[in-house]
Amino acid sequence: MLTNNIIRIVTGLLGFVLIPIVPISTFVLGLLVSLTFGLLLLPISLVWSILFYFPLLGLSYVYENVKILRPIAAIIGIPIAIVGEMFVSLMPSMGENDSKMAKWLSTTSFPFTYSISVFNNPNKLRYLMKKDGHYRMLLEILYKEKNGNPLMTAYIDNNLLNK
Repeated sequence: MLTNNIIRIVTGLLGFVLIPIVPISTFVLGLLVSLTFGLLLLPISLVWSILFYFPLLGLSYVYENVKILRPIAAIIGIPIAIVGEMFVSLMPSMGENDSKMAKWLSTTSFPFTYSISVFNNPNKLRYLMKKDGHYRMLLEILYKEKNGNPLMTAYIDNNLLNK
């Protein structure tokens, strides 16, 4: 939880810097995406996947399964998660709020990104429930993310918790 709390604090502090920039970048990039008939979304998605999502997924898997490598995975993953969260904040959603919320949750839930990615798989969910306190920590992160964010609440309730 320390790793996740560090990410939460740093992204909260950086939020003050990003708040004035987000509407401008969202508008400009949204306009560029519209002008390119959505083709600009492909390079944006590739950058997201290659630079942020796959590294976070791999580091999260290592963090969850190899206890001796947890400090190394955390040291490498924290900056990736923070920069990834900034990237997601600055990118336009183009009406796909669920996709943006999934990306946002992937960054803010590190080091449990892997668990979030397999949350709907019943076999993997049983595995998560067997780990000491792991499932409880994951639910705590989900409920913290839901607090005060209606888009994130809708995404978590509809896609992860199946309410």
